Amino acid sequence: MGSLSKRDIDALVMHLLDEQGLDDGLPLKKLSNQQLSVKLRVSTARIKSLRYEATLKHVSNNEKVAEWRFLEVIAKSKFDSDKDKIAFIIEDAFTKNWLQGILKDNGLVFDNSFNTEVVKVESNDLLSVLEVLYDKKSVETLKKRIDYVKAKKEKLSFAEVKKEFIKGAANALGETATSTVTKGLLSLIIG
Repeated sequence: MGSLSKRDIDALVMHLLDEQGLDDGLPLKKLSNQQLSVKLRVSTARIKSLRYEATLKHVSNNEKVAEWRFLEVIAKSKFDSDKDKIAFIIEDAFTKNWLQGILKDNGLVFDNSFNTEVVKVESNDLLSVLEVLYDKKSVETLKKRIDYVKAKKEKLSFAEVKKEFIKGAANALGETATSTVTKGLLSLIIG
């Protein structure tokens, strides 16, 4: 059957730590790369790399996981609108690469030249991707809000429509609106 390389073992340990935690049993996936770096006394770059490899090698149904993680990014984010672009932070390298791949596959542009975790994308491009992944009705609500804000030249804030969008998107991913995951996402939004 062969043996695992040190790198493969490290990725497996990272996966188990993210899912099961240390001796307190609290999953470490809730910690940012920086927080985990301090806790484990390992460089942030190494944590980021190990988490990426752990997701690739030890998580089944990577596509669904990426969809959920992206939904979590949307739920947690305070978006910043710069003309027709929307900027947000994706710390998870797997989810960022997944989003970049979807945008590329659809001939759309993804800009993270300023900071590798800050993602800038045209608002219409983001909406196109969201429409493919999640509930179309929820995306339409989001689109109306973006158009309204652009017309008013206000700072873009999704606070008013996030709850409805997240609920619809979670349903599109096959969960009921009363599921634990959806409740968790909604609690991030509502406070």
